[in-house]
Amino acid sequence: MPAPDARLRDLRARLARIERGGPGHAQPALSLSPLIDEHLPGGGLARGALHEVQATDAGAGLAFCALVLARTEGPILWIAPRPDSVWAPGSVALGLGPDRLLIAHYKTAADGLWTMEKALRCPALGGAVLELDRLDMTATRRLQLAAEGSPRIGLLLRNAAGHGPSSAVTRWRVGSLPDAAARPRWQLELLRCRAGRPASWQARWAAGQLEVDGAPLARPA
Repeated sequence: MPAPDARLRDLRARLARIERGGPGHAQPALSLSPLIDEHLPGGGLARGALHEVQATDAGAGLAFCALVLARTEGPILWIAPRPDSVWAPGSVALGLGPDRLLIAHYKTAADGLWTMEKALRCPALGGAVLELDRLDMTATRRLQLAAEGSPRIGLLLRNAAGHGPSSAVTRWRVGSLPDAAARPRWQLELLRCRAGRPASWQARWAAGQLEVDGAPLARPA
C-alpha cells in the first residue's frame, strides 16, 4: 500500500486534473524544487497552463521565467515590446541557451496577445513568455484555453504593481535579494494556486541549480 505522503500527492494530482478539465488534459508537471513542488498540485508546475509572474524588478522576472522554461523541451518563444528585452548571457547562465530561444517583438498589445495565443497552440514549441502588463480577464482566459491539453507552459510576465484577476493557474511574485557571494538570489512567492498552498521562499542560483531555503516563509499579506 502506498505511503500516506504518496497517497496525498496522488490525490492532489487527481484534483488538479479535474480542475484542468479531466484526464485527457493532464500533462506531467514541471519540477522546480522539491520544497516548492510539494506546494503545487501534481508535484510541480502544471503544463498545458498559463502561469502569471509578477516581477518587483525586471531582472528577477526575466530570470525566473528563464529558469522555468529552461526545464522544458523544445524551442521557446519570448514575446516582448522591445527587441532587447532578453539579456542573452543571463538566460544562458540559467540554462536557456540561444539555440532554443526565439524572440518576437510586438508593437501593440493586441499583436502580443495574438502571438502568444498562436505560440501556445504551436506543437513545435516547448513554451512561451509574454511580457505584457495589462490584460483583462477575457484575454487571460483565451491564453489559458490555448495552452490547455498541451505539454507547453505559458508565462505571463508583468510588473508587480497592482493587477486585477486573471485566469492563470498560478500567480507568482519574484524580486531580487542581495547576496554576499554576488549570486542571483530572489524572494519567490506563490500568491495563488488552484488546489495548491501559497507560500514564500528565498532562493538562489548556484552551481547551475536552483537552491531553495529549507522552510517556506509565511506569505506576506
